[in-house]
Amino acid sequence: MRRGSIQAGLAFRKLQGAFIAAQLAVATASPVAALPVAAGSPLINLAAERESYLLGEPIYLRMESQRAPVPSLEEGSFLLAIQAAGEPEWIYHPPLRYRAGPAKYADTTARARDGVPMHSDPERIRFARIICADGELVFRKPGRYRLRLIALPSAEEPGAKRAAPPASGPVVSDTLTVSFRDPSSAADKKAYSILARNPGEYGLALYLEGGDQLRDGMAIIAELAASQSAYTRAASFVLSSDWSQDFNDYAGGLSRPIDLQKALAWAQWDKGNGAYIPIRNAYRLAAAADLVSNRSGSVPGLAAVRARLASFLASLSANEAAWLKSF
Repeated sequence: MRRGSIQAGLAFRKLQGAFIAAQLAVATASPVAALPVAAGSPLINLAAERESYLLGEPIYLRMESQRAPVPSLEEGSFLLAIQAAGEPEWIYHPPLRYRAGPAKYADTTARARDGVPMHSDPERIRFARIICADGELVFRKPGRYRLRLIALPSAEEPGAKRAAPPASGPVVSDTLTVSFRDPSSAADKKAYSILARNPGEYGLALYLEGGDQLRDGMAIIAELAASQSAYTRAASFVLSSDWSQDFNDYAGGLSRPIDLQKALAWAQWDKGNGAYIPIRNAYRLAAAADLVSNRSGSVPGLAAVRARLASFLASLSANEAAWLKSF
């Protein structure tokens, strides 16, 4: 591996600054029994940017809580259950697992924050990238899939590793249905054949939104970004995210710093096909611009990034601005 192991790559990523430890764990897909819907209205509403996807595309899952802050799937505080038509329901465990700091979700008081209405409070909105599990794509064949969130049994410690599937818990969300289909256009078929060379590393690179240590995965991402296919947008965003972060070698020394010019060149700003990618891209670029400006007052590309960010942030609705805060 050219720039450190996967765990070394994870160590410096700022996916969530409040989390105090991170580790890469093997994702598992474990059969569970069908679960009854919890009484009353669901605690968490699920939404995806669209209903239909090509095989190999990620789902950017939006989770909005009605009554309490939403923990992430990576904390293991609740589980995502997925069921294909005619098949048993199974539990998705994301490849990245970490523990939350003890005070992260201590305040569950319902109120507005920084002028943001309660329904779009950043602590009540979280996103998840559903793409990779157990070295493979989560959605590996065409069809319809049902997604819903399930609470952990109270005896199980959040974030703990599991040797076996947990007992069934109550359903805490509504049910989201999405479908996957085979690519049909020549460009999409060719792009899918590219990602199919190593779907596990491709999926992990999408999940991590970069990762120079994933040589095969990032090579696939680079080809897809140039493919002019349905896979181009997400791949280009991953390249922008990748160049928005430093990468360290095995010994922890700086081996490849942020490059704002390359990050800006690959950035995605169009919200027409979904808001997650451009808002997440803005988050990455803003963090990168702050970091390099603290290092040096004169950085190539800094002024261009600041100007583009200002224009994009001015275009956000109140809810979209709240989503940005949720990252």
